Amino acid sequence: MDLLFLYNSFISPLSKQFSSSNAPSSTSNNEDDDDEDGKSSGKQPSYKETLNRFLPLIFDSKAMANAFLRDSMGAGEKSTSLENIKEFIYKDLATFRTVSVKLATGCEDYDWDIPGNGKKFHEAGFDSYLTGWVFLQLR
Repeated sequence: MDLLFLYNSFISPLSKQFSSSNAPSSTSNNEDDDDEDGKSSGKQPSYKETLNRFLPLIFDSKAMANAFLRDSMGAGEKSTSLENIKEFIYKDLATFRTVSVKLATGCEDYDWDIPGNGKKFHEAGFDSYLTGWVFLQLR
């Protein structure tokens, strides 16, 4: 959904139809349809081709967490919610954390080392910061 939002906001309005595999048979000859490899059958590049041109390398922190942490996490920690991943990396993998992040002035309330801070889950700025922090630790 984030990629669709970015595409629609900064690249081009989204087509009403994403893929020919989703299309009703009566519209399957539409030149804007993508084939199963994401290649456009018409003159216009497909959504996938255009997105790949603007964002050639995309990392999914949820997929990274699943790939690298699922086997390491205890039975009670199997959830890969952002909060659980942060807690697991922060507490259980503390010796492996290699990236230190210094918060900008005015963002000190996001510092979870300060008692009472760090419980701002689902606040857009905090979730963005935390997603970046998790990505840096997983890389």
